[in-house]
Amino acid sequence: MAVSSRKLEATDPATIAIATMRKYRIAPLPRNYELVYEVLNSSDTALIAEFRAFTQPPTQLGNYPPPNS
Repeated sequence: MAVSSRKLEATDPATIAIATMRKYRIAPLPRNYELVYEVLNSSDTALIAEFRAFTQPPTQLGNYPPPNS
């Protein structure tokens, strides 16, 4: 029984993580991929709830001071 490459891609965890990042407009950075992958493959309900609470794309600035300060 052959599996189509399209079906395989649709169930591939990496493909799903990238599609989720695009859906939520998350910058394609390695650290973001790692976090999204963890959320999608985790049973940690607190982590999943925190991810679902995002209403806007996260910034990449964190809590760093502004430049020149």
